[in-house]
Amino acid sequence: MKYIYLCLFLFAVLIFLIHYAISGQAVYGDGIGYYSHLHSWIIDRDWDYTNEYKHIYDHEHNNFDTGVESPVVQIVSTSESGKAENFYGTGVAVLLLPFYLLAHLISMALNLFGANLTTNGYGDWYQIFSGLGAIFYTVCGIYFLEKIIYFETRNSRISVVSAMTIFLSTNLLYYGSFDVINSHFASFFLATVFFYLFFNDKGSNNHLLLGLMAGLMTITRIQDSVIVILWVTEILRSHNLKLKVVSKFLIGFLFGIMPLAIHWSMVFDNPLRQTYIRGLFETFQARQVPSILGSLFNPVTGLFTRIPLLAVLYIFFLYLVVKKEAKNLLYPFSFLVMQFCIITVQGGWVAAAYGGRMYLSSMVFFGLLLGKLLLRISVKSLARVYLIVSLFIVINFISISLFILRDKGAEGGEHGTEQRTLQRIQKFLN
Repeated sequence: MKYIYLCLFLFAVLIFLIHYAISGQAVYGDGIGYYSHLHSWIIDRDWDYTNEYKHIYDHEHNNFDTGVESPVVQIVSTSESGKAENFYGTGVAVLLLPFYLLAHLISMALNLFGANLTTNGYGDWYQIFSGLGAIFYTVCGIYFLEKIIYFETRNSRISVVSAMTIFLSTNLLYYGSFDVINSHFASFFLATVFFYLFFNDKGSNNHLLLGLMAGLMTITRIQDSVIVILWVTEILRSHNLKLKVVSKFLIGFLFGIMPLAIHWSMVFDNPLRQTYIRGLFETFQARQVPSILGSLFNPVTGLFTRIPLLAVLYIFFLYLVVKKEAKNLLYPFSFLVMQFCIITVQGGWVAAAYGGRMYLSSMVFFGLLLGKLLLRISVKSLARVYLIVSLFIVINFISISLFILRDKGAEGGEHGTEQRTLQRIQKFLN
C-alpha cells in the first residue's frame, strides 16, 4: 500500500499522455472556457477573453504562430461591444495556475538554450503540465476520500480499497485521466477536502479552511455553493453559532470567491446578465419541463446507467435507511439531493458527458457507502471483496471504451475531439 498513490498517479498520467498523443491536445469543449482564464491572466494579463475564444484549438495552431484565427467568437456569446462573455468558473484556473506558470517558466528557460519552444500559452508544454496538475488534484482527492472513509470504517485496508474503487469503477477515472481539463477534477478534489475538514473538526481554524473550500467550490461550479447549507445546518445543530466561528468561515469564503467576483465585474456589466443566470430565467420563461430522472437513467449520460456500482450503492443506502443505520450519511446524502435538484433544473446532464459528470462532487457519499458495504463483505471473505471490486472495475473500463469510441463520437452527428480520436486510432491500426 506504500506506493499505491504514486502508482495511481502514474497510471492516470499514462492514460492522459496516450490520449494526448492520439488527439494532439488536451483542451477542447468546455475545457476551452476553463483554460482561457489561464491564458488571459498569464499571457495577456487582462480580463478580455475574446482572443482566447477566437483561437483555433488544434496541434498546429496551438504550437505555431500561424496568424490564423476564427473570424468569430466560438462557444460563448458576445456582449454588445463584441467581447466574449466567458461564463466558465475561475476555480479550475486557480488550482492549475502553479502548473501553467511552471510550464511557462520552463519554456522560457529552455529557449535560452535554443529549444525554440512556443510561449504563446497554448502549446503542448502548457496543456500537458495543466493536465498533470488536474491528475495530481484528482489523486489528492482520492487520498482525502480514503481518510473520510476511514472515519466511518476504522479499517485501513477497506478504506484504501474503497477509495481506489471509486476512482477505477466510476466516471472519476474518465475525468481524472482521459478528459482532465474540465471542472470535474476540481469539484471532486475540493468536495473531498471540505468533507474531510467537516468530519474532522478540530476547532475554529477549521472553519476558516471550510469557508475557503466552500468559496473555491462556488467559483468552480456555482451549483456546489449549496455546500454552505451543510455548514450552516451543522453550526445550528451543534449550537456553535459564535461570532468567531462565523467570522472565520465568512473570511475564508469571501477570499475564495474573490477571483469569480472580479471576473464577473470585468466581463459582465450587469451580474444578472451572467450566462448561467440568463439561462435560468430563459428556462422558466419558456416553461420547460425538466426530465426528473434523466441525469440518473439516461442511457448515454445517466449516472446509474453508466456506472452500475453507484446504483448498487444507492440500493444499499436504502437498505441502511430501513435498518436505521444511515445516520452518519445524512450530510453527504443531503448534498447529493441538492445537487440532483439543481442538475435536474439546470439540464447540463444532457451534454456529451460520461456518467453524470456533475455528480462528481458527491462521490464522498458513494465512497462512504462503498466502505460500509465492503466492510460487511470482508467479515466473511476478503477475497470476495477483491472479486466484486474487480468486476465493477472491468465493467467501468468497458463502459468508458464504448462511450469514447461509439456513444460520444456519434452524439448529435458532430465531429468532436473523440471522433477525431477514433479516426486516428483506426488510421493507426490500418
